[in-house]
Formats: sequence, structure tokens, C-alpha cells
Amino acid sequence: MSSLVRLGLAVGALVVSAWFGLGWVQARDTGRASALVAPGNHLSPARAAQVGSWLRSAGTLNPDRQVDLLRARLAFDQGDYGAATRILESVTRSEPLNVFAWVQLGFTAGAAHQPVEARLAVSRAAQLVAKLKKR
Repeated sequence: MSSLVRLGLAVGALVVSAWFGLGWVQARDTGRASALVAPGNHLSPARAAQVGSWLRSAGTLNPDRQVDLLRARLAFDQGDYGAATRILESVTRSEPLNVFAWVQLGFTAGAAHQPVEARLAVSRAAQLVAKLKKR
């Protein structure tokens, strides 16, 4: 085996190891944030900043929208309904079948005193659930 092939294999192994390491960090940070950003668990500003840091780390090269849903819940918890709405609208645009995003958007719009938007979001979630039940 030539030294060039060995070098290529070594570099490939390092890339794969780094990718798995990044995945582990993302899973850990998502889990930490999820445990703290729970309904009824109001976070202090310092704790919210820490959770925000975990979510930034978890979102690195991560296409999973779960991180965005957690970001929206964190923004909602901190009373930033505008940011929560923007995040959730982005999720529902990219994943229009995401029932959790529609429900969360409905609650957020309701809290932001936007009854029309809240009804539309909850209605969309109900339609999706009805489709799932028919399957």
C-alpha cells in the first residue's frame, strides 16, 4: 500500500471521527437544553443564556429542526414572542407537516395577542393530526 493511500485513509478516519464527535456534542447539548426548556420551567436570564449557548452549539452543521423548536421555546419563555414567531414560521415553511411547530406557533401567537394567527396555526395542526389518524 502506498504512503499516499495510507495518508488518505488516515485523513478519512480523522474526518469521520470528528463528524461523530460533533454529533455527540450536538446530541448532548440538545438533551441539556431540552431538559431545561420545558413547559412551566421559567429560566433565569443567566440560565437562558447558557441554554442559548448549548443550542448554538447543537445547531452547528445540524439540519434537524428540533434545535429551532427549542430556540423558539426559549424565546417564548423569555417573553420574546416576536423571535419565537419568526423561528416557528421558518420551521413551518421548511417543514409544513411538522405538527409540533404548528402547535407551538399557535400558542406563541395566542400569547402575543394574535388570535387570527393562533387560530390558523392550531387549525393547521388539527388538519395534520386528522390526516395522520386516517393512515
